[in-house]
Amino acid sequence: MSEGDTVEVSRDFGRLESPARKNWHKDHSKKYRANVGEKFKQLSSVLETIGGKDEASIKYKSQILENAVDLVKVLREDVSVLEVEVAMSSRKFLMDWIERSVIAADKPSNALQPLVEIVCRKCSWKYVEVWEPIESEADVLEIGLVSSFVRVKSPVARDLETFGKRSSSVLFNPGLGLVGRVWTSMRGELVSDVCEPSMFLRANLAMCKGISSSIAIPIVVLGRTSTVVIFYDTDSRFDNHSLRLAESIAASIGTMCGAKMNREGLRK
Repeated sequence: MSEGDTVEVSRDFGRLESPARKNWHKDHSKKYRANVGEKFKQLSSVLETIGGKDEASIKYKSQILENAVDLVKVLREDVSVLEVEVAMSSRKFLMDWIERSVIAADKPSNALQPLVEIVCRKCSWKYVEVWEPIESEADVLEIGLVSSFVRVKSPVARDLETFGKRSSSVLFNPGLGLVGRVWTSMRGELVSDVCEPSMFLRANLAMCKGISSSIAIPIVVLGRTSTVVIFYDTDSRFDNHSLRLAESIAASIGTMCGAKMNREGLRK
């Protein structure tokens, strides 16, 4: 063996771990797996006590995690429902919620949680779109957010998801379609039959996906429309109560956003 071969063999041996180091890694991995297994067992037990599946029916860690995710979603839904009920119990609570949302938002379209949650959970509208101008073109409107309020993985949820995906490629100019009309008029609008093309430009798509009615609400900040929010339902509804409630909440959001912008402008 040449001297060069000897050096290479020495390098190979240097890369190998010593027996003591191997044993340490082995013991460490064993303890880690045992700890993780114990945590999964605890999680499974906790999930069972708060309404999850029977612990005996869960055999794999992936099932435990799936069950945990499902329960977290249910708990978040319950928290949202309670938040709406508290907000609707008094005007002060509602205004406090709107104010917190506005303070935390960097722009009006991110302050819409009270409006969306109340209209969809209290008034049972199933789907919402938020339209706002493209950053580079103030006179072109695009979807900035979509959200569904129906049971996940249901046929209705899949149809609404498809409606949202196809609508994401659509653009509107002020005055065009329901989105553009409300943007220009700065007034809410109720459409009891979105399958009428003269009232709703995406009528064919809406009809294919089972959508029947909608209400469109502008968020007006300092005398200009900043956002248009559209709610949809798969039932035919002529719901003036929802329209008036949504307009009232939207007006409060717009007023508080305007006041916030004025304060920030003064500080600058």
